[in-house]
Amino acid sequence: MFGYIVVGFLLLVALGMVGGFGYLVRKSIIAMNWPVAQGVVLSSGLKATDRVKGVQLYSTSLRFEYLIGNQKFQGKNLDLLEWNNAGMIKEFKLRKYPPGKNVKVYYNPADFSEAILEPGLKLKYVWPFLCGLLFVVVVILGFIYGR
Repeated sequence: MFGYIVVGFLLLVALGMVGGFGYLVRKSIIAMNWPVAQGVVLSSGLKATDRVKGVQLYSTSLRFEYLIGNQKFQGKNLDLLEWNNAGMIKEFKLRKYPPGKNVKVYYNPADFSEAILEPGLKLKYVWPFLCGLLFVVVVILGFIYGR
């Protein structure tokens, strides 16, 4: 009985990964076709957030403004998912966006307040999705053949 509980739990975790990152994969593909507005970077930089086991974590601090019709909007995201603990990678990316720089802003036509500067399918979405999918297959096969 305990084995079924463990398998069920592992399957739920794997399905959560597949569902969550599958959503991001799908949305990133859709975002490549979002309309483009011209914008300007208001500010950019890194800010230290936490220390975990002696490793400094950073988050991006990015603000840009864009105009759709006669309405101004502000955004803060490089892409759909801002998670990457490697501060050097974030710093390198932010160097492309100094304050005052004119940028292309990709905005969601269903929600103009949702906007990004770098659309596209990213490895950080695909990799966890594929790992979750593989995990689902392994758990199911283990359940079927492990009896």
